[in-house]
Amino acid sequence: MNRDTADLTDRELWTGEFYLLAMAFGRLDDDELAAVAAAIAERAGLRTPKRGGRWGYVARLPSGRRVVCRVDSGRENDGCYATLYFPAEALTLADRRVRKAFLDPHGAADDYVAGWFRALDDWLASVAMRVHEAWPMRGGRIGWEVTAEDLVVTGKPPAVRGHALLVVRDGSLEYLPAT
Repeated sequence: MNRDTADLTDRELWTGEFYLLAMAFGRLDDDELAAVAAAIAERAGLRTPKRGGRWGYVARLPSGRRVVCRVDSGRENDGCYATLYFPAEALTLADRRVRKAFLDPHGAADDYVAGWFRALDDWLASVAMRVHEAWPMRGGRIGWEVTAEDLVVTGKPPAVRGHALLVVRDGSLEYLPAT
């Protein structure tokens, strides 16, 4: 049976890990933080179906498939963060080949799967760039299970990285794909 990866009422879609666009900002008040979350949803083209779950959105991936996602924000240490995140269950159900690669962590991801995630990362980076125009950020990452502590890269970014990086240099946001 094919499950609807855009069904916000399907609780099983929200199990497991999450793939995130995570962004760090300076100190923001509650209204500013809410505006950042709204900017993420708007710039990503997220939709809230008439019959949906609480706080949930539906995104159209670069592959054309629609999946559930959420936007979250909060405070941590000396600043604020905001995330756009997708549950692994929804992402991997959206494409059989991606699911097979995800369920077999010892198997090498083929070019198709690597390209699928690269297109997802490129799209999420473009969302971050458009958010940065209105709400300058301090940095960010794209990938599986990103934590708030890892969002700002200081110094030279690593040459080999499991996450895509969003690095701020002289006020401009630079996207460094995962390697």
